[in-house]
Amino acid sequence: MAGLFPPQERDFLLPTEAPLTAKAAERLGRESAIQTFAPAARALSIDWQVTLDGKQVQRWGEALGFRLSQEQAQRVEALKQGHYPAPAANAPDLLVIGMDGGRYQSRQKDAASKSRWKEDKIASFTSYLPGDGRDKPPVPLVSSYVASTASSGSFGPMVKLESLARGANRAKVVINISDGAGWIDSIEQEQHLADVRIVDFYHAAEHVHSACEAAMGEGSVEAGESFLDAAGRGPGERGVGREGAGSGAGNWIHSIARGADGLSGLPGPRMADRLRRH
Repeated sequence: MAGLFPPQERDFLLPTEAPLTAKAAERLGRESAIQTFAPAARALSIDWQVTLDGKQVQRWGEALGFRLSQEQAQRVEALKQGHYPAPAANAPDLLVIGMDGGRYQSRQKDAASKSRWKEDKIASFTSYLPGDGRDKPPVPLVSSYVASTASSGSFGPMVKLESLARGANRAKVVINISDGAGWIDSIEQEQHLADVRIVDFYHAAEHVHSACEAAMGEGSVEAGESFLDAAGRGPGERGVGREGAGSGAGNWIHSIARGADGLSGLPGPRMADRLRRH
């Protein structure tokens, strides 16, 4: 057993998957995750002044990724059995969770669809110093992320696990600012993540814009003007004013814009101009 698990790897916390230090393994994992293996090997070779092959980086990167996924699976299983992760040292006053989905092109084709395109899901967790709702905006502190290609049913416990590790069960307020996708609502309902669920401004604006076009004609001037009013433009204004009076509809969608701006950094009102152009 000593040959398989050298004492140095145990005592110095060295990864067993590659002859690298912990910091070097972290760098290799990051490089091989954000680009293909050959460019990752070139970048590492230049910085480390060694000669690495793309296949070698692939073997190490995949082995490191497999270990990390196995460790996460063990933590998720422990959570299902009632064993919570150690919480953050300081409970946040405000924790904001955001979830979204996307598509990426895999190296392997799906057996059924014969396509390389697959779905992925990501959740962000950011602690804030709360603002005052007026002149003092919230201040972001620490962010962490969880991403997976698993189904929403499997992704939900991963999100719950990270939220607890970030101190969600001791936070004063937890807010979920995400789009209105059904799988996100299902995770929220099943995992009870947040005190407040808010649809982010981008997606709320898209739905309002679609409703305007459905009522007044796709691409019509009337639809664009109606959307701008809903987005909070004041009477007689040509653009979207942050403090525009707007209509009743404008008040609620504009408040979402301010919330998205303050909490997640999204450029709320500018979305109206982008949608108008499209």
